[in-house]
Amino acid sequence: SFMGVELVVLDWSGVVSYDFRETWIATNKVFAELGLPAVSMEDRRKRYYADWSRYFVEHGAIDAHAAIRRYNDFMRAGEKPSAIPGAPQAVRECTRVPKFVWSSHPQVELEDDAKRYEVGECFTALHGGINKADPELLSAELKRIGMIPSKVLYAGDTTVDLVLAGKLGMQSVAVVSDFGYQTREHIDACQFQPTHGVVDHVRDVFKILST
Repeated sequence: SFMGVELVVLDWSGVVSYDFRETWIATNKVFAELGLPAVSMEDRRKRYYADWSRYFVEHGAIDAHAAIRRYNDFMRAGEKPSAIPGAPQAVRECTRVPKFVWSSHPQVELEDDAKRYEVGECFTALHGGINKADPELLSAELKRIGMIPSKVLYAGDTTVDLVLAGKLGMQSVAVVSDFGYQTREHIDACQFQPTHGVVDHVRDVFKILST
């Protein structure tokens, strides 16, 4: 296998699933309730944090925890995310190495998405509700399954993903598209550059395995 990749770890939102629009709508519903001005999709994309409560505080929310609770309520009540076109098929076709998902997307919703996209069976595990700002969580999971980080290929759409991969010494690839949470400028400015560069679709992540 390419560069000794024995496991692929996929971020979910922006790589397999498109929920950026839904998160933006839910965010503005919180601001409307708090009597705060709405934000543009560009602003939402420009300021992406692993700790989402920071965004609400920066925009004037006093109680970050309450804002997050309302945000989660609106997300649950809103439109369901949709699969990025072609992503489920690419996931199903990649059978060369095991794959699991590492995502901040809530566990219940993650499992529901995977089922709807018919890819649940493709993964050895779906890990949702993850705080990606804490590399120890993934480090511990890799140890638990006996996997050496340098043999793991991590694919994500944000600098949070690249920092996580870089700190643990994993191979990495950035997926940048209109379905993602950040722009190419964010990725290019990151202290940890993706070891396999930037692609615009998850199918190209799997192509790395066959080069």
